[in-house]
Amino acid sequence: MSRSDTARPFVKWAGGKRALAPTLFAHMPQTFGSYFEPFVGGGALFWHLCACTRVRLHDIYLSDINWPLLCAYAAVRDRVEELIVRVGQHIACHTPTYYRLARRKFAVCEHPLEVAALFLYLNRSCYNGLYRVNKAGQFNVPLGRAAPASPFLNTTAPTPRSTQPAAQVGHLAIRIDEENLRSCARALANTTLNCQHFSCIQPARGDFVYLDPPYLGTFSAYDKTGFDRTAHESLAAFCMHLDARGVLFMLSNSDCPEVRAWYRPFRVQQLNAPRCIARSAHARGKRCEVLITNYPCADTATP
Repeated sequence: MSRSDTARPFVKWAGGKRALAPTLFAHMPQTFGSYFEPFVGGGALFWHLCACTRVRLHDIYLSDINWPLLCAYAAVRDRVEELIVRVGQHIACHTPTYYRLARRKFAVCEHPLEVAALFLYLNRSCYNGLYRVNKAGQFNVPLGRAAPASPFLNTTAPTPRSTQPAAQVGHLAIRIDEENLRSCARALANTTLNCQHFSCIQPARGDFVYLDPPYLGTFSAYDKTGFDRTAHESLAAFCMHLDARGVLFMLSNSDCPEVRAWYRPFRVQQLNAPRCIARSAHARGKRCEVLITNYPCADTATP
């Protein structure tokens, strides 16, 4: 696969695993059937797998409970050219006033393509690329102030990668990376996408599931229901169920006593992970997290 054909994450997502993707890949099982990712978010591990020419994925199931996020994935897969045009139109209108209008429209819009276009425009023009909703499910992140670096929206001078104009407010400039969106469309062509709860997936014996939930004790306002302690306990029980059915799984979470207790029957390895999205620069940096598997993998220690 050439560099131009290598798809990269097209959305910035809190807790994204792009920097950790090579480590996660090294801890995957050597062989498995179908691939499931029920907390897809930015999909960093999936995109890393797509870039590995020696990996041949069979059936791929990507899902998340966040409907606008899944609208974006589906629009990239099925209607990428229309999406490029529509997001470009939003960018061309970009001002602080337009951002606020787009945010209000996003809260009530029900057309999947327009939801996807607004989602991507807001994701790259909002503060620090954060996606957050209030209890009513309304996106409430303020306008960003710093120019983001992104494979989806290019902040540099015009290049052949995009035919769309860049918009700039203060020192925030955004531009569509059309080449990457088209690469993502090709990579997603044979995937099954679903907006659903993690417990709705149906892997069979020998399939592989990667789970990257909102971490315990960290930001979880990706949708109005949140992801609290009860949800984490349900997820741990679900992993027990997967294990009993012979499904291979790998799960990421924060390194804390509760998580280690819930997953005590399985293999746990501590990782130092970079944290790219946070309110302050001090909060960004590295944090300790754990990688949990129900199969042997290199350099794994039990708790």
